[in-house]
Amino acid sequence: MAKPRCIFVYGTLMPASIGVMGFGPRARLAAESRPLAPATVVGLLYDLGSYPGLVLPVSPAGVQVRCGTNADVSRVHGEVLELKDPVRTFAWLDRYEGIAPGAPRCEYRRDVLQAELSGRAQGPQTIDAWVYVYQGPLNRARMVKNGRWRA
Repeated sequence: MAKPRCIFVYGTLMPASIGVMGFGPRARLAAESRPLAPATVVGLLYDLGSYPGLVLPVSPAGVQVRCGTNADVSRVHGEVLELKDPVRTFAWLDRYEGIAPGAPRCEYRRDVLQAELSGRAQGPQTIDAWVYVYQGPLNRARMVKNGRWRA
């Protein structure tokens, strides 16, 4: 499988985000990409304070992540960007997201997920895109039930 040239962003890196957090990286990412479409991915969105974290509905160990009394799979809303030079962009973006090569456990990891593009004339389309998946503790996090991070 070829590595995708696209990234799904759902928080402080979204072009529509206006928060101070991520301002510099957001501007740099905008210069190194082009927006494709609004999109969603399967997952749960948590408010971690100043930024969000996307959690997969099933952990790598196969344990179902519960969201209150409702364990239904939900969707996280964001945008898909096509990267001009993925290797160059991920060199600095991984550092911004706290991913350190060889570190035993980072707050995020970068995975390829299926993103469903919306707002397209030909209807929804599914593509592979890189996504930063949160793998830290959720004990103080609040689930964002509608799956949309406040811009």
